[in-house]
Amino acid sequence: MEAREAVIVDTVRTPIGKRKGALAGWHPTDLLGFTLRGLLSALLAFGGCALTAGSVEGGGLGVWLVLVSAFLYSIYMLLGSRFAAHLPAEATASHTAQAAAAFCVPFAMLQGTVWLPSSPRAWGAVFAIAAVCTVVALRALLSGMARIGAVRAAVLSSLEVVVTMTLAAVFLEEHLGPRQLGGAALI
Repeated sequence: MEAREAVIVDTVRTPIGKRKGALAGWHPTDLLGFTLRGLLSALLAFGGCALTAGSVEGGGLGVWLVLVSAFLYSIYMLLGSRFAAHLPAEATASHTAQAAAAFCVPFAMLQGTVWLPSSPRAWGAVFAIAAVCTVVALRALLSGMARIGAVRAAVLSSLEVVVTMTLAAVFLEEHLGPRQLGGAALI
């Protein structure tokens, strides 16, 4: 070996980073365990959602669209947690809903699938769905992402399936079989 060659002898973690040194006291194996626990949680939630859904009728394009939608949603959550972390959740939720409407409404108009409500009561229902089920829910998700991180928020948001099943059983008298109950338990 020549006297001018550089050789790495040892490495050490530095106490600086994104979290201003908050993770400096953690051993790398503890951080890995935390990641594995998050991965296991996500897999259990995914399995529970798959069990509650059961088989998909029609298959084909519909299955691929659902998978692409889930993939895009996960990218949205990861990018949102990284690039919009400094923005208030209400502003981000409002702009996200506006951007979605700006894309979806012209697309639906080109497809000829836009039907406007015919009564004030129907318009009220449309606005309630837009406000409560979209903007409020998105604001809650973004606030949760800011507080607990994107991965935990994604796993926690899978409880939406359990809440939906419970409301369907209570208000619509839907029958929940062992598969749906098992899926809910996994979630």
